[in-house]
Amino acid sequence: MRWPWARRKQDPPDPYTRLAHVSLTALQARRLAQRSLLGLDQTSWSVDRDEGTITFRRPAGVVASAPVQIIGSLDSAQGTWRWGWDHPSVSPPLDRHALCVRAWGEDHQVPELTTALVDADDDLAWRFAAIACELNAAQGAWRCESGGTAVLVTFGTVTLAGPAPGAQAAGARRSDEVDWPSTLDDLPLVEEPTALHLVRRWMHEIHRIERRYAKESLAAPSEDQAHTAVDQAIEDMQPVYDRIWRRDDEYWRPCAVGMASLYDATAMSEWAVRLLDDDRWRVTYLDGEQVKAYDVRRFPDGPRIVDFLD
Repeated sequence: MRWPWARRKQDPPDPYTRLAHVSLTALQARRLAQRSLLGLDQTSWSVDRDEGTITFRRPAGVVASAPVQIIGSLDSAQGTWRWGWDHPSVSPPLDRHALCVRAWGEDHQVPELTTALVDADDDLAWRFAAIACELNAAQGAWRCESGGTAVLVTFGTVTLAGPAPGAQAAGARRSDEVDWPSTLDDLPLVEEPTALHLVRRWMHEIHRIERRYAKESLAAPSEDQAHTAVDQAIEDMQPVYDRIWRRDDEYWRPCAVGMASLYDATAMSEWAVRLLDDDRWRVTYLDGEQVKAYDVRRFPDGPRIVDFLD
């Protein structure tokens, strides 16, 4: 896959160009991490539209599955892209991420995000998929070849079955936590300012790094310097992670940069702390309309974040 840096550098520095730049950079980093941790480049895949899932299978027996969204399809022979929200074979709710892109395009008056059928090549198709991934906080994007047409999809949190390549299986979402929002009413609300402060400090520090990265990468005069800005941002995140997180695996260690707004704690609402047990709390909040949470655990040397749920 080629990444359309040249296309990005030729665009004026408007909001769409900035979004595309951030989205492509973040998706590239995610794909590198997923290849390393999950071995996705060595898998076969299948999409179940009825269940709304994509499944990856490795020769070693590892099966990874995730919720899927269909962004659109690229007809390379015709040089056209059709958005998922206009495609006759894509029905709700598999078009939600594509609709989110269209809404952003309408707000910012970007015709290629709001026109059902547009002229496109492989680079532009990946740009669309990256933007969908970023706007919807998806975990990644995938290209599915089908009958001469490439269908690009985004996928959510990956659940592993079988031995995990390059990481402990505990790094993936626990199977009993898939429907975690439905269990929140069963957890007692508590006053635990230490856990709440820890989560908000984590988000504040990562937000500060990603804001600086967005400014530096936009001003980068060359592709190499843009890559350097990405590497520096990820490097700056590592000590923050080491101070605030504690896990037995590296699943949530920073490996990408994205939209700083994802970590803007001041934009979140309905913060709450719920008790999991004597030493663990679940800090929840609303990001727009989506419930998200961090699990915090008390250790002998202080509280640490141990998991993120979305």
